[in-house]
Amino acid sequence: IVSKQAAKKYLTEHSEDEQVSEEVSSTVKVKRVRCVDTGEVFKNQSYAAKHYSIDPAQVSDSIKTGRPRSGHTFEYVYVNEVD
Repeated sequence: IVSKQAAKKYLTEHSEDEQVSEEVSSTVKVKRVRCVDTGEVFKNQSYAAKHYSIDPAQVSDSIKTGRPRSGHTFEYVYVNEVD
């Protein structure tokens, strides 16, 4: 994983086309937690746990094992976010 600033610096120094580097550096991949059953995406495990009123450890265990906990299965997803 590379910090956003390091990526911008690298792209600025190594890119011949500044327009491309600006496009690439304006989006960042961020890890989020998704409920496989409903498709809802949450900022992190705590938000998912609070939404379903379950222990965050159950969300974590579901992510690790791929098995449902408290009736829901969770996974990590990477989403593009624009500054």
